[in-house]
Amino acid sequence: MTATQLICVLCLALLPAWAAAQASDCAATTDLAMAADVKAGTALAQRADPTAQARLFDISIGLWRQAVDACTGRARERAERNLSDSQLARQSIAERQGSGEHCNSAQKDAGAMQELADRAEAEQRWQDAALLYRKAENTWELAAERCGGSAQRQALARREAAGVSALAARRRAEGGPAAVPAIGAPAAPAPPRAATPPRSGGNAPAPIAAVLPAEPQQVDITLTGGTRIVGVFGADPGGQTYSGRGRIIWSNGDQYEGTVVRGARQGHGEFIWRNGQRYKGVWVGDRPEGDGVLRFANGNVYEGAVVDGQPHGTGKMVFASGDQYTGQFTRGEPEGQGVYLWTNGQRYDGPWVDGKATGYASVRFANGNLYEGEVVDGLPQGDGRIVFASGDVYRGQFSRGVPDGEGMYRWKNGDQYIGQWRGGLKEGQGQLVWSNGDRWEGEFRADAQTDKGTLTRKK
Repeated sequence: MTATQLICVLCLALLPAWAAAQASDCAATTDLAMAADVKAGTALAQRADPTAQARLFDISIGLWRQAVDACTGRARERAERNLSDSQLARQSIAERQGSGEHCNSAQKDAGAMQELADRAEAEQRWQDAALLYRKAENTWELAAERCGGSAQRQALARREAAGVSALAARRRAEGGPAAVPAIGAPAAPAPPRAATPPRSGGNAPAPIAAVLPAEPQQVDITLTGGTRIVGVFGADPGGQTYSGRGRIIWSNGDQYEGTVVRGARQGHGEFIWRNGQRYKGVWVGDRPEGDGVLRFANGNVYEGAVVDGQPHGTGKMVFASGDQYTGQFTRGEPEGQGVYLWTNGQRYDGPWVDGKATGYASVRFANGNLYEGEVVDGLPQGDGRIVFASGDVYRGQFSRGVPDGEGMYRWKNGDQYIGQWRGGLKEGQGQLVWSNGDRWEGEFRADAQTDKGTLTRKK
């Protein structure tokens, strides 16, 4: 008989006693609970299979609960202490149960894929990095399904981070900035630069007076160089430029329809680039400048202030994905205060720098979580607070979107952890304070308590 089989036999042997204790007095229940503790402690010391350990501690916890109900005075206090100790041991076992063979294998695969993606990102191979990060995201999700406890939480955190990195790399591959609020969340890609429209008119000024009438009238002519003019136009005094309203079609395929004053686009007009990009709005001195609408070749649409053919000032960008950004722009990129709204309902409200979400901001995630604090390049970085949809709250330091440094996590039931974090896990010196006043203070590793700590009961 193996050690694991022996433990299971002990579990079965204790079950009748546990059931009999339901109606027994304080002393009898306490004796049974102590006997269960001895067997559970033996399994723990012998490093038996975690599943078998968990069964024995479940029996211990059940018996100590019966003792708490059956006893009074000091006997009840002793039963409560033992119950708390058994629950603490059971929690530790549950954490270890999440690290089985399948879990470890999945984590190893995910870590390897993550390293490949990080390497591609470091080499600025953005398209490769986007694909590899997406693969890593899926592999971390598989690891989360196969793991439990802290291993599962870590896998979920890595999955979210990989998703954010995948989107950032894709934005880079498309020529946009790598800004991401997720917290992952995706960020606004920079709109493509609005190519400077070619000046209207032919190659040489002399033919203008030769081919256009002095007084504006309906014309359809082709200037030297292949530029076609259709509409009501006339040569300006001196014969160097022309004015009027209509359509100008350049030999490269670009088109303009609107008002021309002395050879320059002025007032309202629409320019259509040969790649399908469009600008419709105000022109000043032959440049798109004022309020207008930009329709980019990739499907993005911008409406608002334009300077020199680029979003500049206050406006709204609706991306082909359905995401929206409303706020301030500088030279075509989000700059200043702005709100980014994803199609899944996630929302970022805060400052932008060079097209990246950076500064003190508020982020409401699609799952109901709310973050308020410092953001750098789209990720929580520095001091902040996150209120989870479950009612839990974390307040403290963040690094690349996860708790890192000093911080406090308060569960909805009133329990809380105060201490050090690394990579989203409890790591270093800290203390657990239960809602009943009990306190454990010591060293944490990989989100779990170590044997270097002290438990203090509330008197």
